[in-house]
Amino acid sequence: MSIAKLQPHRSMYLRGFDRRGAAASLSNASAGGFTLSGCWSDQADFAVAVLFDADDVYGHLYTSRYLPDFSLAGVTLDFDLAWTGCQNPTSSKYPSVAWGSLSYITRSVAGGVVTETPGRVAVPVTATTGGAQAGCTYTVNGTPAAYDRVQLVYLGNVIFDQVVPVWTGSAAIVFSFWNYLGTGYTHTITIGTQTYTHVQLATDGSGDIATALANLINAAPDANATAAANNVTLTPKLNTAATVAVYKELLRTYKPSHIVIYGTSAGAILTAEVAARLKQLQLPLPAALGVFSGLGDFSRYGDSEAVYSLGGFSGHLDPPEPEPHDSEYVATTDPRDPVLSPIFSDMHGLPPTLFITSGRDMLLSGTVNLHRAYVNAGVDARLVVFDALPHAFWYDSALPEAIEANHMMADFFVQQLRK
Repeated sequence: MSIAKLQPHRSMYLRGFDRRGAAASLSNASAGGFTLSGCWSDQADFAVAVLFDADDVYGHLYTSRYLPDFSLAGVTLDFDLAWTGCQNPTSSKYPSVAWGSLSYITRSVAGGVVTETPGRVAVPVTATTGGAQAGCTYTVNGTPAAYDRVQLVYLGNVIFDQVVPVWTGSAAIVFSFWNYLGTGYTHTITIGTQTYTHVQLATDGSGDIATALANLINAAPDANATAAANNVTLTPKLNTAATVAVYKELLRTYKPSHIVIYGTSAGAILTAEVAARLKQLQLPLPAALGVFSGLGDFSRYGDSEAVYSLGGFSGHLDPPEPEPHDSEYVATTDPRDPVLSPIFSDMHGLPPTLFITSGRDMLLSGTVNLHRAYVNAGVDARLVVFDALPHAFWYDSALPEAIEANHMMADFFVQQLRK
């Protein structure tokens, strides 16, 4: 008996589609090809076409399921791909998703024990045609104001959306770099008046460029830089001592009952850290705190960071790493230090605190875990989780949920300041 592999009419099936009623179907399958169609309206919508599954969990037990066979030795994939009305597989949009690649999971059998090879291996696409690119320049007259917005829409899909945030010291900015520009090309990141440059070497991959620029930035005082794949993510260098100094200065003019401290993302983390430090110093505490998508534990990753990225789904399901995270921020501090990681601090007596996060927030775990610790310490801690929205969605002022979240924040602080 021969086993048919990688034949659309014998071994293919669809796995996984999501969001807003999206649907996908596999049709016209024959030995020579197939058609995959669907209704997608968001970057989180997807369908996975499985070419060959050795386990064949969906095959009929008696009529179509075959014995497991994990060998693909000698198999060569050679196919043409045509697409209509959907994203080009060579697109650089959402670069964390490997659009232009195939992936596979292998298993090896030894001594009667089946073991899974962790992770996945990307198979580069060797030939592509039909790619397109375009460029445009926007000139802003005057200084951009909070909530100013630029949005590009193509074929009904938002392909670029930038909102000027209200600065809380919490922004994360991602830069993507590619090595196809060639040897000698100068890649740059400018922060304020300082420009960091890396001249591309012949041996540089896209990730090498990102790593080189991140190393240059981390050696300077401007920002924290993290390189992952071909991306450099910038976050502010946070200074709890400086924030406490500002709070002490405010106390010279205002009663603590007239002050609230809050922040989003890195600003939310800093809010909890400052509260822990103020309690250590026995300073008067503010009227209220706001922790909007943050965390309080640098000693380990939360589960949500294995599922989501800053934009929602990250496209992989790696288990959370057991070791401490954000080493560029933690530096030599003990990850369980009660100020760095307030979840290990004495939280009794902290002021009323509002926690807000969302179902697809990479810091969902960090926010709810810190909220639970506040509750266990007897703090008046309130938690709101919005469904199916990504990290810090309240900066997108056009979303009805963003308007609702911002009203919640404002109403909560007004109530506490009136007491």
